[in-house]
Amino acid sequence: MRRFRVTLTALVIAVVLVTCADYATFATTGRSLVLGKVNTADRQTVVARTTTGPVLRLTTRTRSSAPMIVNGTGRVTNLNADRIDGKDASAFAPSWSTPVAGAHVTGTLTPSLQHAFGIPAVTWWASNGWYLVTLSQPFDRTRFVPVVAHSCGNLTTSFTSINDKLAVQFGGGVPCDNFNVLVFKLP
Repeated sequence: MRRFRVTLTALVIAVVLVTCADYATFATTGRSLVLGKVNTADRQTVVARTTTGPVLRLTTRTRSSAPMIVNGTGRVTNLNADRIDGKDASAFAPSWSTPVAGAHVTGTLTPSLQHAFGIPAVTWWASNGWYLVTLSQPFDRTRFVPVVAHSCGNLTTSFTSINDKLAVQFGGGVPCDNFNVLVFKLP
């Protein structure tokens, strides 16, 4: 008889504990949160911690297993990610963020260079209306991106490659006496 009472008491305590634990999930959605099963809700599920520390810890059997999978592409507010695929955020900065060549060019028909790096010479090709910018390495439009800023009015700027040089043209062949050129190498 004593053994029956101890067993019955343990059974009642287990039922009460399971019911109390299930009540927390049931109270928010009307349904229980069942681990290892697909759970759906018609409202947002919130897990709140009333003491300090993390609210949720996700662990997997191996470090290579994903602890979480999402099906949305929306931005998560206040989510801080230290690493993506094992890489620091600096690894995702564009490799062309630092120019490989640049110069301030003044003078119309006989251009001169100021503050130049990676550009030993600029010449005016009068018959075609191009400025030929000689780089320290051959210019290839598939490997480099030029950026030109000028103070020669509202002129369009064209680029091409002529004899391994960067060719810059303003307004269909108009000389420009003051412009800056930067060249970036593509990754």
